[in-house]
Amino acid sequence: MPPAIPPAARVKTGHGHVDPGPIAETSEYAGDGEHALDWMEYMLAQHDPNTPGAAMQLVPEGLRGSPRFQSIREPMGLPPP
Repeated sequence: MPPAIPPAARVKTGHGHVDPGPIAETSEYAGDGEHALDWMEYMLAQHDPNTPGAAMQLVPEGLRGSPRFQSIREPMGLPPP
């Protein structure tokens, strides 16, 4: 089953769709790791070229060992954090 697309991903601006990378990053910095993972899953599902960078840089402390976080990193061949 594909990951759920966050509702905000459907929001359009005058320049096109919202970029999910900065939203994932902001969520992580705000301490909302689950929301950050929502956006990283969305990036992965959309084949966003920034997904590997986000998965390497956005490592929510409490979610490092999370199976959900690992499922984002594995398809890209990234090692465990």
